[in-house]
Amino acid sequence: MAIFWTLAFFSPPVIALALWLVPVARPSLVAAGGQGARWGVGLAALVFVPGYFGPMIFMPDSNLGPIIGIFLAPPAFSVGAIVGFAVACVRGQKPVQDPAADA
Repeated sequence: MAIFWTLAFFSPPVIALALWLVPVARPSLVAAGGQGARWGVGLAALVFVPGYFGPMIFMPDSNLGPIIGIFLAPPAFSVGAIVGFAVACVRGQKPVQDPAADA
């Protein structure tokens, strides 16, 4: 069980680094990297907000309420980033044109 939580907390920085490095290596994937980051942040927010505030509203006597949102947001970011990047690659996002290359 400890391995799961270790991977859950260390995977978001690794995924974010990959979303930054892959477009650097292949400029045609800049849009896909951005799409992956947006999906990751969006899914993490959708999981964090109800997981953090929901238990405080529905079980105000519990002292562990916010923990749900804090523990589930990092894996949600990882899943959202991977899915967003894959969707962008499958849809064939148009490469971002470098303005310096045209000059």
